[in-house]
Amino acid sequence: MKQTLYFATLLLFLASPPFSEMCAQQNSAEFVSLSEQFAIKLPARYDEYKPFVPLKVGSEDYSLRLYKWNARGGLITVGYASGTMDLEEPDRSKRFFADFRKLILSRIADKGRLVDERSIVLETHPGLELVAENSGLVNAFRIFLVRNRFYMLALVTGPGQRDSSPTGEEALLSFRLLPRSEVVAVRDRILGSLDWSPLPRDPSYTRPKTDAEDGYFKGQVKQVLTESEYFYDGALFGIRTSDEMKEFNEKGYLTREVHFENESPISITSFDHVNGTLVSKKVVMGLSGNGQTIGLSPTRTGKQITRETKFKYREDGRLSQIKVFENGEMVEQRIFSYSQNKRETETWEYFRVLRASAEARSKLSEILDASGNPLEATESRYQNAPEHSSTTGGSYEQKVSEEKSTYTYEFDSQGNWTKRITFNLTSEKGKAKRMPQLVTYRTITYY
Repeated sequence: MKQTLYFATLLLFLASPPFSEMCAQQNSAEFVSLSEQFAIKLPARYDEYKPFVPLKVGSEDYSLRLYKWNARGGLITVGYASGTMDLEEPDRSKRFFADFRKLILSRIADKGRLVDERSIVLETHPGLELVAENSGLVNAFRIFLVRNRFYMLALVTGPGQRDSSPTGEEALLSFRLLPRSEVVAVRDRILGSLDWSPLPRDPSYTRPKTDAEDGYFKGQVKQVLTESEYFYDGALFGIRTSDEMKEFNEKGYLTREVHFENESPISITSFDHVNGTLVSKKVVMGLSGNGQTIGLSPTRTGKQITRETKFKYREDGRLSQIKVFENGEMVEQRIFSYSQNKRETETWEYFRVLRASAEARSKLSEILDASGNPLEATESRYQNAPEHSSTTGGSYEQKVSEEKSTYTYEFDSQGNWTKRITFNLTSEKGKAKRMPQLVTYRTITYY
C-alpha cells in the first residue's frame, strides 16, 4: 500500500490537467540544469517545479526533483534523484528496471495496458523505455541510470496532441547530459554578469601575515577555485561541483570571494583591510539557470551582511585566535594551539533559534606535514544539553559526533596542493577501514 501511495503522488503530478493551448509555449530554446547537469530542448522557463517528490523503487526510497512543462506536444516532466550506490552495476540496474516496471504495471492494471517496452541507452548509460495507455492518455517513460543517480523523463499526451509540431517525443529524444566543460562555461557566464567589485576604501595592512600565508599558500596567488567530487561505493560518480572562488591582491590579501550552490553563486563577498581587521560585505543571492529562485527563502535573497574578522597571532607568527562578527554581533570564534607537528582548532558558532541564543562547538585535531597541510584529522562536535535531573541548573556538554580522516595530495610547481583525497577512517569488526570519501580540486592562478 505504501508503495502505491508513493507512486500515486508522482502520477498525480504527471497527469494533472494541462494548461490551455494559449498558455503552452513550446519553442526551440534549451533548458539547462546546472545542479542536475542535464539539458533538454524545452523552454528555459518551466511551468512548475517540485523539489521533494517521494518515490519508492523496490526497497529503496528516493526524493525526486521534478520539472514540468505544459507543451503543445503533451505534458512533459523531467525528474532527477540520487542515491548512495552505483545503480549502473549490472545486478542493481536489472533489479532497478524490474522494480520500476512493477510500479508502472501497478498503476495501470485496472484501467490501462502496457503497449511497449524496450532497453535504451544514453551515451553509455543504461536505460528503459515504457509506453502505457491509461484512460485515453498515452504515458511514455524513459529512465536512465548514471552512476549513483537516475533521470526519469515522462510524456503524457491526449488524442489532440499527438500530431502537434514539435512532438513531445522530439523533446524527450533531445535530453542530454552536460559535460563538465559546458557546466563551467555556464557558471563562468553567470559570474561574468555579476557586479562583483572590491570595496572602495584604501586598505591599510597591519597584520603579521597575509590571508594567503594564513592559508599556507606559497607564491603570489591570484585566484583559487575549489571544486569537489564524491565517492560512492568506493568509486567516483562523475559529478564535479564548484564550492568557492577566492581572489587575492598582489600583497596576498583577500579581495573577493564567491560561494556556489548548484553551480550558481549563492553569496558574493568583497573585502577590505582596516587596522588588522578583515572587513567584508556579503550579499546572499538566489540564482538558477533559468532565472528562478529555488530552495532559498525570498526574504534572504539580496540580503547584505557586514562582517568583521579580527585576528591574533603568536610570537612565532602563527594564528592563535580568530573572531568573526556579523552586523556587530560575534557569530564565530576559533582558537588555535600547536605542538610540534600537531594543530588543534576549537570552534564556537553562535546563532539564534526562535530569538534565543544558542551555540555549537567543534574540535579539530590535525597532524600536519612540513608545509602545514593536514595528513590526519579527528573532528568532534559537541552540543549543550539540559543537566541531569539529579543536579540543579546549568548544562553539560556532550559529544554528538566524531569523524576521523586521512588525506593524500598532489602539488603544483609552487608547492601548493591542487588535488586532495579525503579518506574516512572507520572500524568494522574490530579492524580499521579506510574508505575514500571526497576529492577536492584547487585550480590556482598566480600573478
